Amino acid sequence: IHYASYGSDGYGVPKASEAGTVIYLLGDVLMLILLILCAQGWNIVRRKLALWTRVQIAVFATTYTCLTIIVYVWHRVSYDGATSSFIYDTPPGYVLLGMRCVAGAWLGAASYAQRSHFKTKAGFYRCFSMLGAVWTLSVPFIVLVAALLSDVERLKFSSGLEPTLALVVQVGLCLLFTPLKEWNPYFPF
Repeated sequence: IHYASYGSDGYGVPKASEAGTVIYLLGDVLMLILLILCAQGWNIVRRKLALWTRVQIAVFATTYTCLTIIVYVWHRVSYDGATSSFIYDTPPGYVLLGMRCVAGAWLGAASYAQRSHFKTKAGFYRCFSMLGAVWTLSVPFIVLVAALLSDVERLKFSSGLEPTLALVVQVGLCLLFTPLKEWNPYFPF
C-alpha cells in the first residue's frame, strides 16, 4: 500500500510501511521460534523438550524479541534518510545481522545434534538444515549483494528479496511437513 501510493503521490502511507515492518519483524521472531523448536526435536523426535532446553529457548526467544523491538525503535529514532536508506547500513542493522547469525549458529548446532543422535531422522534434519541455512543466510546475502548495488537499487532489492526468501523457507517447511509418506519419506511423525 505504501509503495503503490508512494509511486503516485511521492509521499505514500508511512503508517502502512511501519505496520508492514512491525508485522515482518514479528513474523521473523515467530519463524525463529518455530525453527529452534524443530531443531531441538520438539514433535519430531520427542514429545516434550527437557526443562533446561525449554528454559534456554524461552530466554533466547525473549532476548531476540526484546532486541528486535529495541533495534526497531533505535532505527526509527536515529533514522536519517540523507545518510542511509537501508537499515543494514546502520548500527541497528548490524545488531539485526549479528542476531540472525547467532540464531543461525544455534539452529545449525541443534540440527546437527538431532541428526547425529537420531539416525532415522537424518534425512529430515538434512532438509531442515538446508531450510534453516537459507533463513539464516538470507540477511547476510542481502547485505552482501546490496553493498554492490547503487543507493537507488539497494532498497528495492532488499525489500523484494528478503520477504521472498522468507516465503521460500515457509513453503519449504510446508513441503517438509507434508504427511504423505510416499511423497515425503522424511515426514517425521
